[in-house]
Amino acid sequence: MEEDAELLPSLDIVWSETKAALDRQFEQSSALDMKIGVVLGLSGVILAALLGFPLIRSGDMVTKGLLIAAVALVLVSLLLAAVAGYWIRKFEWAPLPRALREFYLTEQSEVTKLAIVDAQLTAYDWNKKRIVLKARLMHTSFDFILSGALIIGVTLLYNLV
Repeated sequence: MEEDAELLPSLDIVWSETKAALDRQFEQSSALDMKIGVVLGLSGVILAALLGFPLIRSGDMVTKGLLIAAVALVLVSLLLAAVAGYWIRKFEWAPLPRALREFYLTEQSEVTKLAIVDAQLTAYDWNKKRIVLKARLMHTSFDFILSGALIIGVTLLYNLV
């Protein structure tokens, strides 16, 4: 590994770009967490809107049951997808400073940088899978929000007619 490190003139560039890519992943994960929080907040708004319709209070039992079942299905699905996305909290970073001190303090700086780049690439690959899954779950939650909005629209039209 030491011989390889001496032959890598672009090691500093690769190191800094890999570090920047990890930082961008953290920003992406944080942005997705914030969007999932908004989705969870919207689920409460949808629930309040759907349960506030006069149709639920004064409609026949079949209509009430269907509307409540649709609301429950949409909200439970939305909440499950959002919570699953939010629970993806494991995030990998560059090597810990203590580990670098213990294992690389006496090594050439190029060897240490190469080891850090390798660790950052491993962390990047780990994080990428989780960010993709989190984004997929957030989009699923958003699809259920659209379903809830559609149910609200249909119920409004039904009440107007």
